[in-house]
Amino acid sequence: MSTVRFAIAVTSLLCLFGPPGNAQPVQVAVAETTRGPRFLLESGRTTVPVDISRTPALRRRVSLADPGMSFGQVIDAISRQAGITIVFSDDVVPAGTRLRVRLDSITVAAALTELLIDTSLDVVFRRDGSAAIVPRPPAPPPLLLGTLAGTVTARVDGAGIAGAGIAAAIITIARTSLRAQSNEQGRYTIGAIPPGTHQVQVRRLGYTPVDTQVTVRDDETTTLNVQLERSAVQLEQTVVLGYSSQSQRELVSSVTQVNEAQLRDVTKNDVGAMLQGKAAGVFVTGGTGDPNATPEVRIRGTGSITADAGPLTVIDGVIGGRADPADVATVTVLKDAAATALYGSRAANGVIVITTKVGTPGKTRSRLNVASGTTRIANGNFELLNARELYDFLKGIGVTAYGGGTLTETLLQNDTDWLGLAFRPADVRQIDGSVTGGDARATYYLSGNYFGEQGAIAETGFRRYGGRLNADFKVTERLTVTARLAAQVSNDRNDAAGSTSAYVMLPFDVPFNADGTVRRGNEANWLGRDKTNFLFPRQYNTNTAASRTLTGDVKISQQFTPWLTFSSTNRYESADADGRVYNDQRTISGSTLNGTLVNSFSNSRTLLTSNLLHLDRGLGENHRLRGIAGAEYQGTDNKSFNATGASIFPGLGILDVAATANNIGGTTSERAFVSALSQADYGFRDTYFASVSFRRDGSSVFGRDQRYGNFYSIGGAWLVSNAGFVQRFGPVDELKLRASYGTAGNADIGSYQSRGLYSFTTTYSGLAAAVPSRRANPNLTWEVARVKNVGMDLRLFQRFNLTVDAYRRVNDDLLLNVTLPGTSGITSDLRNIGSVENKGIELAFSSTLGRVTGLTWTSDFNIGFNRNRVLALNEGQPIPSGNRRIEVGQPFDTWYLRKWMGVDPANGDPLWEQLTLDADGKVTARTTTNVYNDATLQRVGTSSPKYSGGWQNALRFKDLSLSASLNYVSGNLIYHSGRETFDSDGTYIDYDYMRLPAGSSRWTKPGDQATHPKAVIGGNRNANRPSSRYLEDGSFARLTNVTLAYTLPQALRQRIGTSTARIYATGDNLFTRTDFSGIEPQVGLSGTAGPPFPLPRKFLLGLDLGF
Repeated sequence: MSTVRFAIAVTSLLCLFGPPGNAQPVQVAVAETTRGPRFLLESGRTTVPVDISRTPALRRRVSLADPGMSFGQVIDAISRQAGITIVFSDDVVPAGTRLRVRLDSITVAAALTELLIDTSLDVVFRRDGSAAIVPRPPAPPPLLLGTLAGTVTARVDGAGIAGAGIAAAIITIARTSLRAQSNEQGRYTIGAIPPGTHQVQVRRLGYTPVDTQVTVRDDETTTLNVQLERSAVQLEQTVVLGYSSQSQRELVSSVTQVNEAQLRDVTKNDVGAMLQGKAAGVFVTGGTGDPNATPEVRIRGTGSITADAGPLTVIDGVIGGRADPADVATVTVLKDAAATALYGSRAANGVIVITTKVGTPGKTRSRLNVASGTTRIANGNFELLNARELYDFLKGIGVTAYGGGTLTETLLQNDTDWLGLAFRPADVRQIDGSVTGGDARATYYLSGNYFGEQGAIAETGFRRYGGRLNADFKVTERLTVTARLAAQVSNDRNDAAGSTSAYVMLPFDVPFNADGTVRRGNEANWLGRDKTNFLFPRQYNTNTAASRTLTGDVKISQQFTPWLTFSSTNRYESADADGRVYNDQRTISGSTLNGTLVNSFSNSRTLLTSNLLHLDRGLGENHRLRGIAGAEYQGTDNKSFNATGASIFPGLGILDVAATANNIGGTTSERAFVSALSQADYGFRDTYFASVSFRRDGSSVFGRDQRYGNFYSIGGAWLVSNAGFVQRFGPVDELKLRASYGTAGNADIGSYQSRGLYSFTTTYSGLAAAVPSRRANPNLTWEVARVKNVGMDLRLFQRFNLTVDAYRRVNDDLLLNVTLPGTSGITSDLRNIGSVENKGIELAFSSTLGRVTGLTWTSDFNIGFNRNRVLALNEGQPIPSGNRRIEVGQPFDTWYLRKWMGVDPANGDPLWEQLTLDADGKVTARTTTNVYNDATLQRVGTSSPKYSGGWQNALRFKDLSLSASLNYVSGNLIYHSGRETFDSDGTYIDYDYMRLPAGSSRWTKPGDQATHPKAVIGGNRNANRPSSRYLEDGSFARLTNVTLAYTLPQALRQRIGTSTARIYATGDNLFTRTDFSGIEPQVGLSGTAGPPFPLPRKFLLGLDLGF
């Protein structure tokens, strides 16, 4: 027997069997040739085929230049070059047999095939690491093989209950080439399994691996459902991109995926709000504690001025829709052109893809989560003067006459806490339940939920009821139908009394009469400037709103071949809303018209159909091609109506009792989009990846000459870690480099903006008349975003992940309102003029920081740096925008104010900067002035942060878990407009004042180095007028949430009849570190902080049960 003494472990062969790239269950099958040898692996008493395409030893290349070698010499040469021990017996092939073979850089598999063709010999890999050339045994009688099927789901909080299905999990029959990849619902099927007991391995990066045994019987389907528990490693997860899903290993684009557990660490009623601090480059701000408010979201900065700059939302692969936070499985943020270009016309500002939960086959399971708690307002660093402090301040600046009387200490008999009367401890409750189950042919997910939060301001609040049914049907082996039905009903109660006026009301004023009734505020002895008491209208006035939405999706998928599928997704959405604002004639707001009532109604209907061909095919051993091609249509019909009635008898708040009709209005509008789209993804040797996409959109909102737009992208990635020189470095598990370029559009403007319009709301000589209101613009077209992105993904030691992206996005042809001359009779015109640039760097790092017995600590950190700059405007002319100005060459959110230069130590006067400019506009001199109107308006900073991000940590010790989330913003300037009133240096002596922040001082005598000017009755030389005096550092770091949870032991759960039971306590907005002197540094995109609706702290206790 002739042998080569160089062995390689069979385990090294098995560990390199990588997952196939198909998102659908694909059994790895190796075709047998009829003439060449079979490549087999010993498995017990039998052998199973080896997957040649995923066996590096067989894919290595060998070369032989001597055509006269013996069979033994050829085998020796192949063995040396391939690093494989190959044995054979002279009884099978005589070693001295001379061969005339020339091998020119071909694979080992190809070389052995050429040597052994038509010999009825096979190559068998043995347990000792060698490979043997053996005679092929006679064909056995037909074997009845078995099938393994089931669902891979996420374990919820480690408690044993099945959550959402996990896509792209790899299920492998150990020591065979039999494997499958779970689909988007987590389902998989493996066929042609030899009967017997097998070891099954389930792997999904980002989850703890599972190994289990299963017995497969001949000609039967065995069910194996597996739950995976999430771990810190996330690089290999499958990312849902809307139209498709893809392994992150193969992605060429910049995306961030946030899972259910990461989202629901805060108690919010909006998915966008839950993203705060969770994804690099995503800036979420609200600036209010109003539970009815919707947060503002920006991805990689603001790129539009007139058109909406928020991201496009996609739910379950379809543009638009709504999803309750309790039903969300994952949220994926698409940031660069390679990811967003397939959405074409509406993706210029990024895309948020929401995937809802689906059913899992097997035993019916139900889940109930109940949480209840309370909220408390958080006033930050802001404090008002009490009665004694305000009296001393007024006395100190020389006030003697006050409120029609004299300023005396008798005013100190009352010290009303107006903030205590305006705000209250409030309740918050959340209930959500779900039932999931099914079998191999049909699954369902049924849920219902309730969220209710009282506002911190009395008589305000929000309630929402929702339900969802997600059903999936496998009609035949190749035909599937999915249905999605979701409904929401919400009710809002808004502040109808102006309760935020509590910030300026005098502590000297008494809110109630001696008999306990509420004072109006206009009594003769009422001292406050506004002569109103918000407690009085709170008794009568109301401001309510309600909305109802219903969304239904039906998707039909027909698989024509294993690699070609057609899908048709169709959605109908109905949304209705109504509002009611009642101002009683007994209140100040209602007294002008003797009581008013405004009723408003609106409805919207949307129909969308998306029809796509999906291709996914391997081409030989080294190539894989995926593709999408199809067409979409979306039509929307909107209608609204409003009416205002006046002279309404107190308490009769219906329009039918209005004595006069004050105002009536109504609108109707339609819009439509039609699209053709395509995308192709190519992979080579599981190492090199490329993606191209093209989409052509048409929109009715644009001019007849420019209705269609083309959008495209190209991207590539190199999985460097698959290269041999990297594999030698043990710490590097994966290293990928990415680059992409492409375009996307923005069409988020009102209907008919390109049309010439007339207004018919006027009369002439008593007859209905029309006047021009808008000029026609047949060339109005899309905003276009051109995006470049380069990135790197790195995983080290199987526990550290690092993602870095650098980008530049230029939004051209901005949809911009251009002011027209007054002689035109029309105020403005919408045109494609202007350009805005956003560029920056994003970094995301996740890790398992430590593991000891029973303890796991995971950490996720992200940070995003963005710089914004306006590149072009109409004729280069700046656009005033309140206290800001949009100007070429400057950040979009630039403050344009008089520059505050402090206080004159000699006399306590305010000082501003005065610039002297030459004919070219260059500064030739800088001086100070105490005359407000002489000071120069100039650029004094920006409200955009230099960077923002978040940090999440989770500790788990056996059945106890503790998590904490922090988000931060740095480098932005906030205009604290409220200080114009309650920090006005004596301008308003009949308003309350704020306490001076720590480190501040007021001028009282010559020589004082003070931050605040001398307080003077009636104000000090306009010191409280808008200037950079009231610009403050808006940086903050907030402890967003802390949650402590305990999962009951299994024995106790069995005793009470639950599969899982988890008790938890959670707190939101627990602590904020900031130097901002106001109540809340998170002020919204306006950058302005007035008297706010404070963001409350929340404290809840919850119980999560599974059955």
